[in-house]
Amino acid sequence: MAENMYFIQILILFFLLLIFINLLQNLRRLRGQNKLRPRKPLPLISVLIPARNEERNIEQCVSSLLKSSYPHLEIIVLDDNSHDRTYEIVKKISNRHPKLKVIKGNKLPDGWNGKNWACHQLSQVARGEWFLFTDADTIHKPNSISTALATAQRRNSAFVSCIPGFITKTWSEKLYFPIIHFVFVAIFPFKVMNFSKDSRLSFAMGPFLFIDSKFYFSWGGYEAIKAEVVDDIAMAKKVKEHDGGISIIDGTRFMDVRFYRNFREVWNGFSKNSYEALGKAPHLLFALLFACYYLFLYPYISLWVALESHQSLTLPLLQVITLALIKLILSLRFKVSIIYGQLHPSAFGRRVFFALILAAVLLVPKTFTDNSPREIKIVTSVFPLMEFARAVAGDRGEVSLLLPPGAEIHTWQPRPSDIVRLSSADLFVYIGSDMEPWLNDILASVRNPRLRTLEASHGVSLIELDAAGELNLRVNEREHEHGAVDPHIWLDFHNDQVIVDRIAAVLSEMEPTGVPDFKKNASACKKKLQSLDETYRKSLKSCVHKVFILGGHAAFGYLARRYGLHQVSLYGLSPDSQPTPKKLIEVVELAKKHRIKAIFFESFVSDELANVLAREVKARTMVLNPGASLTKEELQSGVTFFDIMERNLENLKDGLICR
Repeated sequence: MAENMYFIQILILFFLLLIFINLLQNLRRLRGQNKLRPRKPLPLISVLIPARNEERNIEQCVSSLLKSSYPHLEIIVLDDNSHDRTYEIVKKISNRHPKLKVIKGNKLPDGWNGKNWACHQLSQVARGEWFLFTDADTIHKPNSISTALATAQRRNSAFVSCIPGFITKTWSEKLYFPIIHFVFVAIFPFKVMNFSKDSRLSFAMGPFLFIDSKFYFSWGGYEAIKAEVVDDIAMAKKVKEHDGGISIIDGTRFMDVRFYRNFREVWNGFSKNSYEALGKAPHLLFALLFACYYLFLYPYISLWVALESHQSLTLPLLQVITLALIKLILSLRFKVSIIYGQLHPSAFGRRVFFALILAAVLLVPKTFTDNSPREIKIVTSVFPLMEFARAVAGDRGEVSLLLPPGAEIHTWQPRPSDIVRLSSADLFVYIGSDMEPWLNDILASVRNPRLRTLEASHGVSLIELDAAGELNLRVNEREHEHGAVDPHIWLDFHNDQVIVDRIAAVLSEMEPTGVPDFKKNASACKKKLQSLDETYRKSLKSCVHKVFILGGHAAFGYLARRYGLHQVSLYGLSPDSQPTPKKLIEVVELAKKHRIKAIFFESFVSDELANVLAREVKARTMVLNPGASLTKEELQSGVTFFDIMERNLENLKDGLICR
């Protein structure tokens, strides 16, 4: 028995020394971060602040950010249906500062956590290359943003979070907040976290989430974690799952926050967030408490017993000294009360629980989860999305197309049977309301609380329309908020790769056991798209004509933009519109001027106007297929998206006389 207890004492001391060494390494990694400077050219950074009933905090937060030393900045505050003066306060400040904007939030949809919905809306209007999600109760120093960017650049990280300075005024705040430093600086291995691909090695703090915007949209952003209560840890895990690096910085020198103001708020906040971070798993909680007892409470009990029974004090004393030294270093480094930092007896119930939260996430085997494969029912609106979803899901998905063969997506109307299909589906993938005008009606009719939706146009490079309805080739990589966009996004093969990544991210969220398969399948599909893109680029590089005329609607704007071509169509984006006589004359004159030898028309659209135009300019007609829908025969024969695009390329090479 004595030998067993001696072994336990040695083991406890060994782990405490490991924690001490890890603390020193983490502090060394945090050192000197405030001296880093971002590399030029400086990207636009969007600071995004969700705010609900924050009139006592918001002015101080926004004012501190407006004093930032980082010059290329936009600050957007979303008023999340506040009942106080939050909106009025920010609006008044924004009148004096053009870089500040305030917007009103929309009603919370089903299935969303409130903060996550607010942050999602902010991300859709932001223009920056980097996003900083920060809370309304934070106070920033001038160097907070530049330090985060410089750290991300220095360490090649897609995601940066920080341990902020804590404003503590009551005894409960002073007693409990040192726990955060203890858990995340003493126990958590920063360097390993930055380079490891294990999503269980993830850490972030909600008041400061700094992320590359393109990377954010590639895995779905807040839409992929919409129901998570602990959104910071959930986001960090998503970053890891998609091979992004995470860096943690010492925020005590550039940001302060007061989380809670009394004991009740502290107790409720810590209880809710810690249990959620463990995935609401009671067995993990008990296992964790058992481990924490031996590491952080037993040394004090053992020392007391040794003193009372006149046993050897060596090992218990070394354990207690190591623990006290760890807490002393943390108290000095993060400028918290040394006395409160050492008060284990009163704070220990909480300290024990927090000390190895992340260790539990690391140590619990993945076999505790249900590993049985599940076939996900996926419905898509257009054929290319069906192809991409089928490629990513593989054997784990049953993918079907909502539109019947040969249907025109702009004018098609859903039937009751289509609503029934969606009511039994797990995931619906669509382009967006600019493509599917019937979308809102059909989703409103579906009674399926488990149905996930994925709007493919989020996070891709969009082509806007100007006020006259003409194509405007300005790129907008966010959800469009000013007017219509060209919805034929799949005709840019780079957009398709983003869509494939987003489908993989959503499927991984729905079926975690399939993550390796989804990643592998997505990678294979993207390689095919990259190869197709390169073939198009080489084939269309040296063409006699750079202008191609469509005797139909303007469906190929993305293809034209990507390969340096110019699309001229007889009418706009709607297949139902008709060209004016003036437009016909202009196109005829253009065709003659450029000596056009081929007039293109789309499958599923009448070739009558194309033939009229071709006769007028003595040209031939050729087919270009956007690929949104196929005939029944094509579907049955197994025609693929890649087959269609390869046929289009051959016709383009022929019609534009490409060498």
